Amino acid sequence: MVYKIKKQGIRWVMLPLLFMLLFSACSEETNSKKETFYIELVNFNDSLRNIIAGNSFGKVVFYKENRMQILSKNFMTEEYPVMHYLDGIDALGTQVTPGVKKIRVEFVGEYSADSIRYSLQKYKYADNKWVKLSDMGILKAVTTYKMAKHFSGKEFGKQIINAVAEYTFQ
Repeated sequence: MVYKIKKQGIRWVMLPLLFMLLFSACSEETNSKKETFYIELVNFNDSLRNIIAGNSFGKVVFYKENRMQILSKNFMTEEYPVMHYLDGIDALGTQVTPGVKKIRVEFVGEYSADSIRYSLQKYKYADNKWVKLSDMGILKAVTTYKMAKHFSGKEFGKQIINAVAEYTFQ
């Protein structure tokens, strides 16, 4: 009788250990690199600022089959090796931790119906200040929208968002 109780006790201990060993061996960790970039928009008018903020903040940028994808965080169902999250600088708050990265997008020059100019700079927070890592210089967004003297904010916003998303990988 004592022998049967010992044998059943060993089974109840060994069975959960066996299951834990199987599940830990079968489920491999993905080495995905998740990095958040905070976007600071400087000197943009309200309409273009809202277009850029609405279409880039809260998004995930990744490469799938050698194509850059920009999706909302809410629609992500898979993990990819390198995923960059985009958010507004306001989401950072007052307590900035060292190592946080931001991309400064600054409007330069005058608004025109067919093109705008802007600059991109990447910063990292270290020693209680923002340190510039790189500068893309002045870029130009061009629209082919044919309506005379009509400022195409959506077209410009799309080009700026794609440039920022690509800049996170450089």
